[in-house]
Amino acid sequence: MATQAPACAIKKCETSSCATCHCCKKNLCLDHLKEHKDQLNAQLVPLANQINTFLDGLEHCTPASSSSFKELEQWRIEAHKTVDQFYERMCYELFEERKNKPMEKLTTIRNTLDTLIRKQGATHENIDSLVNDMQLIEQEINGLKNIQVNLRPLVIDVNSVIQSNSSNR
Repeated sequence: MATQAPACAIKKCETSSCATCHCCKKNLCLDHLKEHKDQLNAQLVPLANQINTFLDGLEHCTPASSSSFKELEQWRIEAHKTVDQFYERMCYELFEERKNKPMEKLTTIRNTLDTLIRKQGATHENIDSLVNDMQLIEQEINGLKNIQVNLRPLVIDVNSVIQSNSSNR
């Protein structure tokens, strides 16, 4: 005795089903199975288009296109200014301030020398004192040329920039 196949799940279809759709578990006749398959496949093209749109958007997405990254860029510029200002201050403190002392001494020695030349009254003690002073100034100048600094790497705390959009975590 032959068993009767179940009816097609589509209303108003009087044809017996010949297959069961694996994705929706409906019994369908051959015509409706093809139509069902075509409907499912038709959904693939819009999905592919959406994927292509997303990929194109991601390819053209740059930090410059985000206002948050513009803020990060401004932060970077300000941080560079801070480093530059620190550098300038250190140059002044480590070099320029120390350079003033020998320059003042040289000016004083030059004035003394000019006076001695003008008066033509130099003594051995004057010459020895000037030579001794010049040797001390030379040592100070050499010290300026050989200033040693110990630097530690600049460490930026990663918590300096905090992502506020919790949906991207």
